[in-house]
Amino acid sequence: MLFSPIIEKMGAIIAEITAFLRELFSKAVAFFPNLREQIRNGHFWREYRKPAAVAAVIITAILLLAGLGALLTPGSGGAAKNRPDGTVAPETSVQFYIPPDELFLPDEPDFVPGVMTEREKRSAWTEEYAETWWSDPLENGGHNWLGQIEKTADEILESVP
Repeated sequence: MLFSPIIEKMGAIIAEITAFLRELFSKAVAFFPNLREQIRNGHFWREYRKPAAVAAVIITAILLLAGLGALLTPGSGGAAKNRPDGTVAPETSVQFYIPPDELFLPDEPDFVPGVMTEREKRSAWTEEYAETWWSDPLENGGHNWLGQIEKTADEILESVP
């Protein structure tokens, strides 16, 4: 079987744990009936006085530190905290405040200045009005484009059988 070595090891470990717990339980059974007699005779207090005193001092120190920590912690007074913008934060909120202008990116600028994205619709155009919307491409070095466009058109027309 595939898992038989693992099962055998687990059985050995369980047997060891059972033997340890039996020994621990037998010691506890032997200790507790004698505990009453040891307390009455004073033998218990003579034997365990120093460890009990050390444990009491440690527990007292832990409780004192916990109490001082609770008193000195900011926000433990229970009063509501005022935010910089004048609102009152509830008691369960975090102790710091981030203004929205630092938290979010600023708005991006609008369209490029000087560009109209739309125009008024007219039934008739005057020559002056048309000049504001028209720029002649040949005036700004458009002759190169014109030659390239004619060449490309000629190549397309010649390639068709």
